[in-house]
Amino acid sequence: MSCIFCQMCSDNTCLYHRAYQYHALIEHALRRFIKEDRYLSELDVNERSQTHKLAEYIQQAMPEYNVDCEFNKNLTMDKILDFTKIVEEVKTFLNGRGREITNDALEPILEQLRQELERSSEIYDEGDLEEPSFLQFTSPDNSDKKYIKRVFPDIIAHLRGTSMNKVVIEAKKESNKNKQARWFDLIKLGLFTKTDGQFGYDAGYFIELPSGRPPRKFKIEFKPRNIIRNSNVFIVKVISSESEK
Repeated sequence: MSCIFCQMCSDNTCLYHRAYQYHALIEHALRRFIKEDRYLSELDVNERSQTHKLAEYIQQAMPEYNVDCEFNKNLTMDKILDFTKIVEEVKTFLNGRGREITNDALEPILEQLRQELERSSEIYDEGDLEEPSFLQFTSPDNSDKKYIKRVFPDIIAHLRGTSMNKVVIEAKKESNKNKQARWFDLIKLGLFTKTDGQFGYDAGYFIELPSGRPPRKFKIEFKPRNIIRNSNVFIVKVISSESEK
């Protein structure tokens, strides 16, 4: 029997099946957020305030799982993510599609990653640097040298205390135009959803949160965006369907 979600497979081992089963749940939660918390979008409040509310609706849509914001553990251990081959992964993906790396948004992030691995002793993301848990990255030239960067997913759906990881979400407001941060979020989601990776989340979503006044009538668009091989990432956008006057 073919998969009811993608109509392309015979069981739930395929990438399409693993993601599409969550699309309706994410869309339902996002629609509730836009409808019931328009004030947050209109005021263009902090992204963390918005992802907190969105997570509440995702929890209601997925009551059988634990939905947490900025969760920093993998079971009882700090999250350890292999960062050594990110640049190679991205280049391999693009080369496989016959594309040279000329994108002016991608090239700077690749160069930044190279430089971080080559020269930095510590690499930090936003937030309080005294937090106890970090993601650790190993130098490709010196496996004993560790680089540290805080990379906590905005929202995850999982079963606490188990390896059952379901959905991982990064979100950016439409008003946030930081291209490098967006590319890095896509890379992180790819690594978290990589089928042969360390965490094996079923699906990753990069959600564009509306800024300003959200449209009253809209559709929600899911587009696959995998720049890491064997990953399962979708960009989620709110598209106005209001007729122009």
